[in-house]
Amino acid sequence: MPGVVMLMACVQVIAQPAPTPDAGLIHGFRDLAGQSLHISSQGLELLSDPRVFWLIESQELAIRIGAAVRSAEAVDKHLAILAGSKGLTKDDAAGIARLRKLAGFLKEQGESLQTYWDTGVVDHWKLSEAIGKKARKELDDLLDLNPKTGLAPPPREPRKRP
Repeated sequence: MPGVVMLMACVQVIAQPAPTPDAGLIHGFRDLAGQSLHISSQGLELLSDPRVFWLIESQELAIRIGAAVRSAEAVDKHLAILAGSKGLTKDDAAGIARLRKLAGFLKEQGESLQTYWDTGVVDHWKLSEAIGKKARKELDDLLDLNPKTGLAPPPREPRKRP
C-alpha cells in the first residue's frame, strides 16, 4: 500500500498546472535569451569569415558551429515553454516570438555554414551570409544595437565648481 500512496502523491504533483511566471522572471529570461543568441550570432559571424579557415582545424570548427546551433536550439526550446505560460502580456508574447525567430535564423545559418565547410560549395556560404544578415538585423532591432540610433550626446566641457 505505501507504493500506491507514493504513486498517488506523484500523480497529484504532476497533475498540478504549471505556475504562472511573474513579469520579472519573464523579462529576465527574455534578456538572458537575447544575450545568449547574441553570443551565438557573434560566434557564427566569426566562423563565417574565410580567414578563419586557415586558423581552425575542421574538427574544432564543427564543434564551435555545433555549439552555436545547439545553444540557439536550447534557447528556442525554453522560449517555447515560456510562450505557453499563462499571463503573458502582448509585449511579452511578441518579444518571445521575435527571439524564437532569431533562434531559427541562427540555427539555419549554422547549418548552412557547416554544410559549406563540409562540402566547399560556395552557395551554402552565400546562404549562410544571407541568413546571417537577417539574423543581425533582427538582433539589432531586438536589442537596440544599431549604432545610428540612440547615440549619446557629444561630450561637454565639465563645469567649474563654484
